[in-house]
Amino acid sequence: MKIILITYVTPTPDNFKAASALSFHLCKYRPENAELEIYSFNANNVSENVVQHIGKELNANIHIVPTNKYINYLFKTHTVFLKNFLPYPFNYYNSLSLEIVEEINNKRPDAIWINGDFMLKVLKQFDGYKKVLTMPDCVCLYYNRLLKDDWCKQSWLKTLGNRIQAAKNKQLERNYPTKNTIYHLVGEADKQYLLNINKGLDAHFIRHPHYNYTDKKQISFSKPKIKILIAGQYNLYTFTAFNEVFPELCNYKEIVNDYSITFLGKGWDFAVKKLQAAGYETNQISFVDVYLDEIIKYDIQLTPISVGTGTKGKVLDALANGLLVIGTPYAMENIAVENNKSCVIYRNTTQLMSVLKEIPHQRSRYEAIAIEGRKCVLTEHNREKISKELFRLFSRV
Repeated sequence: MKIILITYVTPTPDNFKAASALSFHLCKYRPENAELEIYSFNANNVSENVVQHIGKELNANIHIVPTNKYINYLFKTHTVFLKNFLPYPFNYYNSLSLEIVEEINNKRPDAIWINGDFMLKVLKQFDGYKKVLTMPDCVCLYYNRLLKDDWCKQSWLKTLGNRIQAAKNKQLERNYPTKNTIYHLVGEADKQYLLNINKGLDAHFIRHPHYNYTDKKQISFSKPKIKILIAGQYNLYTFTAFNEVFPELCNYKEIVNDYSITFLGKGWDFAVKKLQAAGYETNQISFVDVYLDEIIKYDIQLTPISVGTGTKGKVLDALANGLLVIGTPYAMENIAVENNKSCVIYRNTTQLMSVLKEIPHQRSRYEAIAIEGRKCVLTEHNREKISKELFRLFSRV
């Protein structure tokens, strides 16, 4: 089967300036009978040398195509505010030139695979083909959750701006074609929300593949202090959930000597200072060259996520590499793990503090949960398994 992938960002092994790793792993671990050629707008600005290297690794030719020069100008200048007056989201306005469309048609592909929820103009350039659109999240669900969150309620400008973007994306998703196209999402709630907006769509939830992992990590909690990692930025995704647990974490003196806490990401300076003042051994790392080599130094990943959709890649990374993951329901959604068997889900601060108090006295129990979490993710989120499920969709269109 010959498939043409048209993607807004160039696939990369780890996310590079965008969510670019999902397409990479789906491509790399595809079935042997799937011949692939890639056309990328390269919005994540991957260098030419790296593009060539990725092409070899994926066994696929990668062609870089230009983005809309007028939209680029609008984005790079102070007229960016004008995007609020466009009827669709900013990136919708990119499409392929007629010459490139003709070039693709002449290759006579069996199907077209498009990566990016906003690529409606590109989707419509290939009427008559079997098509799969990897969204991978429902953006309308994202804005629905965001507008209910405290982060958005900080100012009326944030609320207004996000309401405008929510309306644009709803209009876009309502206009998705219902014929000859399958919609691929990595969230069950995302799929259901999309179908509520556009009931005629053929939408499918497929689990998110895990990324790189190592067998080097032995699951045995550190002594004398168990090492907690909080990975990612302090931003709209973690704002409310972290702010809820932070005061209690500072005031709960009983566990100060049981844990060290490391923040891997930006924006946590305030938390580091207050936790140190409370007596915790606390560190912050803004950036690491090899993410995997860093995270396996820790025992637990605490993931306080209050906004988000789909599947959280950093949660998959932690589980696959043997960390005990403790997080909110949004952190764990769409991942094949079960509370208190292969992960720990907390719904309020009281539950979290109770678990943190218990772990140092029941190490073996929680180490067993981490072992089961790794097993579940490596099995159910296996890259070959997930890629096979995706490519099976092309025969269903």
